[in-house]
Formats: sequence, structure tokens, C-alpha cells
Amino acid sequence: MQQEEKGKNLLQKYLNGKANAEEQAIIESWQLDFPLQERESLDDETALTDLAEIRQELVSVSSARKTSRLWLAAAATAFIMLSTGLWFYYVRHKQEKDPQNDLYASNIGPGKNSATLTLANGKILKLNGAKSGVVIDNAGLRYSDGTLLGTQAPSSVPEAITAATPKGGTYQVTLPDGTRVWLNSASEIRFPSSFTGQKRQVALTGEAYFEVAKLNKPFIVSTDKQEVKVLGTHFNINSYADEMVTTTTLLEGAVQVSSGPGNTVNLRPGQQSVLSGQALRVNAADTDMAIAWKEGYFKFKNESVPAIMRKLSRWYDVEVSYRSGLSNETFGGKISRSKTLAEVLEMLQSTRKIHFKIEGRRVIVQ
Repeated sequence: MQQEEKGKNLLQKYLNGKANAEEQAIIESWQLDFPLQERESLDDETALTDLAEIRQELVSVSSARKTSRLWLAAAATAFIMLSTGLWFYYVRHKQEKDPQNDLYASNIGPGKNSATLTLANGKILKLNGAKSGVVIDNAGLRYSDGTLLGTQAPSSVPEAITAATPKGGTYQVTLPDGTRVWLNSASEIRFPSSFTGQKRQVALTGEAYFEVAKLNKPFIVSTDKQEVKVLGTHFNINSYADEMVTTTTLLEGAVQVSSGPGNTVNLRPGQQSVLSGQALRVNAADTDMAIAWKEGYFKFKNESVPAIMRKLSRWYDVEVSYRSGLSNETFGGKISRSKTLAEVLEMLQSTRKIHFKIEGRRVIVQ
């Protein structure tokens, strides 16, 4: 009962604006994981498990905040608070205090399976969004379920093919060698209809996750700033033009990343290369965060508002503008990509650190 009272007091401090930074982080990080309308339906086990994950992530980055025992004690209190059902108290007070916002007046849904194939003769094929992916091989073009894609006959010589996703689109492509590629929104991959010669080379813009077929010839992914060379492995490349860095994250196998003569690094599983300007460095990777988009969710860790909004802009196909100067606030949490834009923005807005307005397909950050 004493612990329950501590949990209740922590909530009251937050609602009154008197919680310190560590106490606010506990509540707000959990808050990001669930929209307001879902929190009342959480069972004890789900809430406890979710808070445990958030605590682990926050503690892992807490060295920058010089975490104190108070922070760890507050985290433990939050677990007890949520495992005893006290989040109901929090939800009720939020509903009483928060004014009604107009985010839900918009109806912008999440992205979906959507892509095109552009053939060497310039013909553009719009891929079926109800299919899980497309396969290009010596037999021609077909969907992953075996359904033929048009009447395109296979060519006796390699021809250039481009698979592209729009904003708000994603698609899986199986290349002629059996390599599987998942394209994120606003991305494209260019490749030949068959791989000949001593290497398999493709060109990427945007973001893609690769599961490279193991063959005795190198597989090379070129972007406008670097080359990634592998034999058979699993990795993710983020090379969007509007991002300040290009990242390559290795999950399995080995890759070599090069951004020019004398600027080459080798990655082991669990490592990530970061190319910023001419500087190429290797960091320990958060592999879950790197492929969160492929698994169907956003994962933020100490991310700025502009960084978050770039991801949302690509997935929900919206423009973003800023009405006032940008704050230095950062956010952390995990949010499903299947939610509507309004639901995602409401979760961010409910931290009371940022506000949004939606006008058509434009999001105004204020």
C-alpha cells in the first residue's frame, strides 16, 4: 500500500508540473507507447512488461544524464504503480485536464504496400498492393505467391529494372539471384534483370533491408556516397538525401563499407557504420531500431523533432512546416506504423512538450 501511495504521488507531481526530469521521463516514455484511448484497456502484465522495456532503454542511455539513485528508485516506483492498475488514475486526470484537440478531424492513414517497376523500355508497372512482394528472375516477373505479372517475356540479355516506392509505400522485391530486399518509403533500387560477370551490383536511394543470397560472387550496393560489399548477409542501409548521415547496420555475416580510396571499414554483426561528410566511423548498433520500420513500428531514442518528423513525413506522405523556432526536446519510445497520423501525433503531443495542427496533408509543428 505504501508503494501504491508513492506511485500515486508520482503521478500527481507529474500532473501538477512538479515532477523532475527523471520522473517525467518515466511517465512520458510509457505514454509514447500507447495512445490515450488504449491506456484504459491495458492489463497489468502488458503494462508491467512495457514499462520494463522502457526502463531498460532509458537506463542504457542515462549516463549522459548522470543517472542517480533517485532515478532508479522512481523507475521502480513506476513499475509498482502500473502493475497495480494506477494508470487508470493517470488516464482519468489527463482526460479531465487536456482540452480537445482537432488532430482527429483529419483522416490520414498509415502507409501500405505500394510500388512500381520501371522496365528497360520505359514501361511502368504498378504493383498490386494486396500482394506481399514481387520476384524478378529468369522466368520473368511474378508476385511472391506465383501470380504472373503481366506478359513481360524474359530477355536473353540483362536489362535495367527499377523498383520504387512512393511516400507512404513499402514493398518486398526478390532479385534475380534470390536476394530479398525490403524497400522503405520513398526509396528505389536499380538492378539488372540477371546478374552476369564477376559481381552482383545494385544501386539504392532511400532505405532498404537486404537478405543477400549466398553465392560465390560479391554483392555490391551503391549509393550516392558509399559502396557496401558483401557475399551473403543481412543488413540495413539508410541513405535518404534529406538525412545528414548514411548508416549501414549489420545483423548477420560481414560487410565492407567504402566511401572512397582509403576510407573503408569492415563491420561485424551488431555494428553500424555512420558516414557524415567524409568521415566514416563504426559504432555499436541498436539493430532493433535500425530495422524497426521493417518490423512495422517506429522506434525513437533521444531523437529530435525534425528527425522524427522526417520519418513521419515519408510514411504518411505529408509535408511538415514549423510555425515557431525548434526546441531542443528529444523523444524516445516505440509506436506502431499501423496507426493513423493523428494517433501518432497525439502520443507525441500528450507529452505536453510539442503541439501539432493538421491542414490537409500538411502538419504544422508549433
